[in-house]
Amino acid sequence: MAGQIVSSAGRDFGEASNLLAAASDHQDQVVAMNAANANKAKQLWLEQDPSSGFLNAKGNQVIGPQFIDNYTQQAKDAQSLIADSLTNTNQRQLFQQHADIAGLQFRSALLQHQAKETQLFNQSTRDTTIHLGLSDIAAHPYDDSKYEDGTPFSTTYESQMALMGKAVEAAGQDLGLTGDSLANWATAGINKLRSQALLYRTSGMLVGTPSTPGNPMAASDFFGKHEMEFDPNDRMHLAGTIRTATDAQVSRAGGQQAFKDAISTPPASAIPANMLVKPIRRAVQ
Repeated sequence: MAGQIVSSAGRDFGEASNLLAAASDHQDQVVAMNAANANKAKQLWLEQDPSSGFLNAKGNQVIGPQFIDNYTQQAKDAQSLIADSLTNTNQRQLFQQHADIAGLQFRSALLQHQAKETQLFNQSTRDTTIHLGLSDIAAHPYDDSKYEDGTPFSTTYESQMALMGKAVEAAGQDLGLTGDSLANWATAGINKLRSQALLYRTSGMLVGTPSTPGNPMAASDFFGKHEMEFDPNDRMHLAGTIRTATDAQVSRAGGQQAFKDAISTPPASAIPANMLVKPIRRAVQ
């Protein structure tokens, strides 16, 4: 009888132990999940906080490995603090399983943002390089010099074309182009850009700059020398514009000359009658 009581008590104790172990494991899972939630909340804060979240980093703020390293370290530090708050090994192991997955997601979002913003930064930088280059060429249309062999060239035009050409090539590299594909891309882009640069330079001559007045005749001469280097559409547009400007200048010059002649000619009353009659007679005869 005593043996049966002992045996029964043993079974009850074992069942109770199993229940306690199961309850403890279940509680550890809940605690670990709570810790994982805290970890995720911190990662979302590092991502989306209006003042310091990485989604607010733009332009050159995202360039370089330090951007990734900085936010990755902040996430790791937060994760370590949370893990240290757990009370047993089981909780920490369960938490680590959640943290590993969340860490991969966080790093993926971080890298995607960096890639996106880097691409936008590169594009913006190239666009600004080209915009400033064309503006510089238009502002210095007569910035001429000569090579040692006497060949003339524009220092502004040549230097800006070199910079803009690098911007075009970099755009092709960002698209993943290499070898002949990149070379063909760069050649086509630079040819189009050269037409635009010549267009801006001619326009600078045509309308003038803050330091030099417009000179349609000089623009016409320059256009004539480089006409076949222009893109067909640019060439057609600019030819019409120059024609209109030069016609207006010729007409204005003619009018100015007529005005000068008029004010330099004495009134008819001051001219002897015989000088007036003879031309009329000759015209009639």
